[in-house]
Amino acid sequence: MVDRASVSAKPRAGACRCDEGDLRRSRTRPAASGGGSGTALRPKPQRKTQRPRLFKVILVNDDFTPRDFVVAVLKAVFRVSQDQGRRIMMTAHRRGVCVVAVYTRDVAETKATEGTEAGKAAGYPLMFTTEPEE
Repeated sequence: MVDRASVSAKPRAGACRCDEGDLRRSRTRPAASGGGSGTALRPKPQRKTQRPRLFKVILVNDDFTPRDFVVAVLKAVFRVSQDQGRRIMMTAHRRGVCVVAVYTRDVAETKATEGTEAGKAAGYPLMFTTEPEE
């Protein structure tokens, strides 16, 4: 019969010695020397991203642009429905101006320019402006 105490105390040739000396220390905790091995963990800097500032696209009323043309431009440029386009047009007609939509600055300016250019191309003084949202 084999004595178990004598077998477990003697390491076999080629056996894993993970629990001996430096091998174990290097796997479980950083070296105590602090020699700048580059393994120390640094906290990641927190970057706070801010939401972009929003701008309103405003339809300005005029007495010369036909109502149906205004609705057609609203549908084409701002992708609104016929009913929604009529409501926007009538609000601008009654109050003088109406907020069409709210976008980031570059999108708002692009859409306002597209709408104004569509009016100019047809010979109408249709005008869209942009202003920052509060």
